[in-house]
Amino acid sequence: TTERSWSERLREHCRAHHFKNPAWRAISELRGRRTAWTAVVDLGGQSYPARFWYDIVYLEQAMEDASEVAWKVLVQESKEDSTLPGLEREDIMSHHPTNFQPSG
Repeated sequence: TTERSWSERLREHCRAHHFKNPAWRAISELRGRRTAWTAVVDLGGQSYPARFWYDIVYLEQAMEDASEVAWKVLVQESKEDSTLPGLEREDIMSHHPTNFQPSG
């Protein structure tokens, strides 16, 4: 059996809790002669950054890293409370994130 990706788990969690779909952003930073990349998941007015920076060829891993961070926070919060910190469910429902588009 194939294990579900963190982004799949995050999307499933959002569907189960009636949240809008998460949106991923790529962020780049010039480091010497190389560019490092990371990703952030935006959901319900909150941003969940990946833990690490990656080479561009591993940008998909950066997105999965950010998805893992977001999923773990949301699952823990859903155990404690059914809303995100400082947000009511209606705020999450009205948030319209855009699809992931790598930045230049």
